Amino acid sequence: MQIALLGANSKFSTGLAIGQSLIEQGHSVSALTTFDLGHLKVARGEIQYFQGELDDPAVRRILDKADAVIDAELPTVLPSDKIRTADVRPCRLRRALAGTGKTLIVTSNSGVLGDTGPVPLDEKAPVHPFRGFRFLPAMEREILQARDVHGIVIRPALEHGRSVLFPLQYWISLAKECGRGTWLKSGKNSVSAVHSDDLADLYSLAIHKVRPGMVIHGAAETVSIREVAAAIHRGMGFPGEPAGITLAEAQHYTIARAARGLCRSHAISGDFAKRALGWRPTRRSILDAVAEKATEERRWLPKKP
Repeated sequence: MQIALLGANSKFSTGLAIGQSLIEQGHSVSALTTFDLGHLKVARGEIQYFQGELDDPAVRRILDKADAVIDAELPTVLPSDKIRTADVRPCRLRRALAGTGKTLIVTSNSGVLGDTGPVPLDEKAPVHPFRGFRFLPAMEREILQARDVHGIVIRPALEHGRSVLFPLQYWISLAKECGRGTWLKSGKNSVSAVHSDDLADLYSLAIHKVRPGMVIHGAAETVSIREVAAAIHRGMGFPGEPAGITLAEAQHYTIARAARGLCRSHAISGDFAKRALGWRPTRRSILDAVAEKATEERRWLPKKP
């Protein structure tokens, strides 16, 4: 199949991992980008890059030739709700493909579910989006309810493997300040995660195995923040045991402004993808990635006299 791919702009992007997975399976991949990247050689082939915007004639010709289109990039998240759903790229793609019946796979965000609680939510859970994600329900509906394209929405968990673990940097910073792995309140809030290469395999499966109008959660595992703190504690080589602090105590540390948000859960279940699609995530756990990152950060700790 000929696949048009968006969101593969760097070696750290999930989009590049998706492109590599598709090439491995024998597909041809044309990546659309606003950067002049030429051709990128990958295992068993190359991803051919084309520069331009969606309304450029050359880009439209690529979309016309494609059997399926994948937008691997998360929609831009703004600190307010002042964003028009019609302006986000997945909806613009849906209009560009109107009447073609082609498969269109777009990327959403687990933030559409809000604070999930520690038990992972499946694809049927009601949405309660966080601020900045409130455009996502309408975006998802436009893709899923389209009758003239085969729309599919994938909601990835926290990705690791290629990109920096930015959301977890808060916990590493807190551990540095406290001198131990540290969680807030009970530490029982949880986060789901997925390795970028496992997520890429899910997008590849979705082309052939997912019916139009379906939402798929891309989560390989769910871990508690207590487990994250313990991994950081281990990676930094701290003595003793990790421990928790209260929200009031958190106000004395650099995470103060983010403290309440760090008590939320972002837990989604990937059971449907594993059961119905045969998705088999096999890459390493996020806890191993966190411990490795913490080990790298040890060099910045103050030297003991």
